[in-house]
Amino acid sequence: FFIFLTIFVGFMVWVDFLPLWSLILCLIILTIITYTNVKGKEVD
Repeated sequence: FFIFLTIFVGFMVWVDFLPLWSLILCLIILTIITYTNVKGKEVD
């Protein structure tokens, strides 16, 4: 029973943290794209 409970809690934590990591990843990608665009404009 305790093994099932641990897996269930771990799954809930994983589901809770997954959107957070996806959001952070999207923010990092957006920051890199924005930074690259700004650098490209400065070069021109």
